[in-house]
Amino acid sequence: MFFGKESAMKWAIQIVWLLLIPATANAVVEEEELKEIVEAKYAQMNKALVGKDLGALTAICTADCKFKVRPGGVSLSLDQFKRIQEQGFKTLTVNRARTTVDSVQVQGDRAIVRATWIADLSAKKGKSSRNLRGVQKLLDTWSHDDEDWRLSVSNVLSTRTSEIPRPTRAKL
Repeated sequence: MFFGKESAMKWAIQIVWLLLIPATANAVVEEEELKEIVEAKYAQMNKALVGKDLGALTAICTADCKFKVRPGGVSLSLDQFKRIQEQGFKTLTVNRARTTVDSVQVQGDRAIVRATWIADLSAKKGKSSRNLRGVQKLLDTWSHDDEDWRLSVSNVLSTRTSEIPRPTRAKL
């Protein structure tokens, strides 16, 4: 016999590792590529929020997209989310928004994305207004259809809001 049992096992393990290396490398490249794609999608969503463009915001979503807009809250359909956003746009203005992708895990034609959304907001109530900074931790699922990656589930894991102090005039 050319190989002993131990040598044959070592060769088999080495061959398996050699076969896995390209697959692992492709998965890493896919995740990095997908991270760039998702970051661009979040940038589009943020632009839509700043512009109060509900059509552009929801165009990035699947038709059956589900949203949890509060930690532990109930899931909302896309139509319910649209109605809430329409009401929110009446009293809340997103002045600046940015989303940072913290991690991406590709699972075939789906990706699990952890992200952080930070926005500077103006909230109006009657004649008074407040400037706020909102920070949300998100757990989102993106799905790939025949054309593109689209948001299919968005869950707010945590929310923190703080008031941005108004600049004071210094007395000379």
